[in-house]
Amino acid sequence: MKTLLLFVVAFFAYLLVRFIMKRVNEIRQDALSGNEQEQNTTSEKAERMATCVECGLRLPESEAIPLNPAEKIGDTYNIAFCSQEHKQLYLKKHS
Repeated sequence: MKTLLLFVVAFFAYLLVRFIMKRVNEIRQDALSGNEQEQNTTSEKAERMATCVECGLRLPESEAIPLNPAEKIGDTYNIAFCSQEHKQLYLKKHS
């Protein structure tokens, strides 16, 4: 009788461990697929940032106002501004 009881307890312990391991694997797979979807979404929306040289504001390059090549001062490249006013202030200071 003791052997039968031990066998039943061992069998239920086996089923419990199997259930837990299956559930853990499902949760891991869901987390991995969620991260991949999030990374794909993020990378599609990601855009390089520019910094206004006048005030230091960070903004997307598509919204930044660049310093035109004709207005380039010295060896300064990749200068961007958050507004026309800051661009004019910069040009007055550095001309």
